[in-house]
Amino acid sequence: RYAVAPCTGCGACSRPPHHCVLARGDDQAEELFALLRAAPLALLAAPVYFYALPARFKAFIDRGQRFWAARNGRSPLSPKPVLAALVAGRPRGGQLFNGALLTLNYFLAPHNARIRDTRLLRGLDRPEDLWARPEVCDALRAWGRHWGQRLAALTQDGRAQ
Repeated sequence: RYAVAPCTGCGACSRPPHHCVLARGDDQAEELFALLRAAPLALLAAPVYFYALPARFKAFIDRGQRFWAARNGRSPLSPKPVLAALVAGRPRGGQLFNGALLTLNYFLAPHNARIRDTRLLRGLDRPEDLWARPEVCDALRAWGRHWGQRLAALTQDGRAQ
């Protein structure tokens, strides 16, 4: 639902102050980056097409190039935990999610965030396919409850569990 203009490869963000020239008008990429930075835990969910993330999600990731250009080493803080739930219509494929996960890991690195847990779901083309598998729905709900409890502990302690 967010409007994110695709990166044009102009290179303006590679130089200090690492601002994107597209961050104006109706573009909402900066709002999404602010939400990602502020969240104590992030869940990234996406379908996988041809071993990759969808174009709109990839456009947002590409706009993160400015953070990669501005990085200045590792943060002393523990990385923010990120959950990744990826869905593919293909029921098989040993490397089905590898491209998407690699992209996400590099995207998250300059945000001092890393994938802590995944749910990689195969053979689901349409929402109806998921609803037809109640055991998968139950497992996803349990996963959410588990991480909700960890988040509560995280905010109570002020550190990752």
